[in-house]
Amino acid sequence: MGSGSIEREMIAGTVGEGVATEFHAYLTLARALPSIQNIIDNQGTAEVPTDPATRYALTTNLSQYSRQSQESLMIFMSRMPSEFALLYIRDIRDKLNISKCPEIRKWIKTHKALFES
Repeated sequence: MGSGSIEREMIAGTVGEGVATEFHAYLTLARALPSIQNIIDNQGTAEVPTDPATRYALTTNLSQYSRQSQESLMIFMSRMPSEFALLYIRDIRDKLNISKCPEIRKWIKTHKALFES
């Protein structure tokens, strides 16, 4: 039995099978996320995940970072599929002045059809 199996069994023994299954899935995804610091330092070259669940989790993490730090990560987000970049912009727009970020303005101009619906 590997350490992941032991961890899962301990969680299941504490909270039950259903919750343990969901929490274990969350832990697996959270542990697989790319380094936020690497993305901050290398927005133009950091690896973009291909798995939709990882993309979604990463987008929400990067949104939280931008809301707290007041720093845009749009260079990286523009490399993600448009639905994730749009989610990022919607998540940060109330906390970050997106009109002052050239990368966000450029992305919105290029994808303005997404905002017209």
